[in-house]
Amino acid sequence: MRQFGPAESKMCPDFDKDMQLRLRYAAIHTRIGGGRSLEAIVPYLNRLADRQLANANAKKDVGQQFDSIRWHSAAIAIQEVLRKQLSEQWSPEYANSLATAYCNRGSIRKSAGDITGAISDHNTAIALGEILREQLGEQLPPKYANSLVGS
Repeated sequence: MRQFGPAESKMCPDFDKDMQLRLRYAAIHTRIGGGRSLEAIVPYLNRLADRQLANANAKKDVGQQFDSIRWHSAAIAIQEVLRKQLSEQWSPEYANSLATAYCNRGSIRKSAGDITGAISDHNTAIALGEILREQLGEQLPPKYANSLVGS
């Protein structure tokens, strides 16, 4: 069973350096606002997470599983910061995006042999999807329901 950790950081040092800077920037600005309101920086952080997911998918498409997992992890870290900071204001769209990111990373982990990590990610995706389903009830959009089926 393959477990991913700090050892992979030697494989792509530029990635790690860039991600550390971005995540630090995101965490600091979310925590203290960087002189701006939280509402002002949420769109920036969400776009940053979307770009990380696009990079993750590109890496997956060319067979670079380790890099794809790292890009997914970076996006998930940003989205989790948003989730924590926004609390009740966290939108269903963001919740679905985070659940999908966990599901996708879980699938890549499974194909790379990290069964424990895959199960953990899929369980998190299911839990997020269930929370979303309970919150929205009958108003749950079909695309969100379909995301739940993927987990």
